[in-house]
Amino acid sequence: MLSPFEQFKLNPLWISSPNVVLSNSLLNVQVVIFGFFFLSLVILSMRRKKYEFSLFSYVFKQLYIFFYDVVSTYVGSHVNRFFPYMFYLFLFIAINNLVGLLPFSFTVTSHFVVTLGLSFTTWFGILLLGVSRWHLDYFDLFFPKGLEIGLVILLAALELISNVFRMFSLALRLLANMVAGHILLDCLTFLIYKTMTYAVAGTSISLLSVVTMTLPMVAFTGLLLFEVGVCILQAYIFVVLSCIYLKEVL
Repeated sequence: MLSPFEQFKLNPLWISSPNVVLSNSLLNVQVVIFGFFFLSLVILSMRRKKYEFSLFSYVFKQLYIFFYDVVSTYVGSHVNRFFPYMFYLFLFIAINNLVGLLPFSFTVTSHFVVTLGLSFTTWFGILLLGVSRWHLDYFDLFFPKGLEIGLVILLAALELISNVFRMFSLALRLLANMVAGHILLDCLTFLIYKTMTYAVAGTSISLLSVVTMTLPMVAFTGLLLFEVGVCILQAYIFVVLSCIYLKEVL
């Protein structure tokens, strides 16, 4: 049996030079294709007449309003400045998570370099925003007042480490959930295949064999829908935590 981790391996498909390698991730192509596809659907939905119903435009509108309210809850009057980035961040993570569930696809967010890149961009942007807004007063967050100098140094070091590790916690949370969920689906797929094979191999079709084939498929369908929810939920959690960190510097 092949290892379930093989779906996360980077395999070179075409090598022109050490600096030009086409791998099975197709990260740039995937982002461009889905970006143009998403924008095309938005444009087409907006071209409809007002009295016509568009399911996509309705879902997108409700999602837009929901995330606008979420970001507004944390950043308040600054929502118009940060909402475009947060909304795009959610769409990027959610789409790439869902693409990984398709057969013969590649889960981009299962690689630490991708999740760390997203979390570092957010964390470093918040850091620059805090320094530009509060200048050196920003670092007062790391130095509690009214304590002895030794304890202040210890707590300041712990606060600094905690702040730096925020980007690693964001990246590892997304990475771990994607890898664990996809491996579970891969293992259950193999188990269901073997169960269905043994149920019908060398026997005639009976009620027991039908039930043996149906129950695993129903369980797998439920787990697949659950994993779809996890993919969207992890993108939502990533954005909410980013908003919480952003709120501290505003």
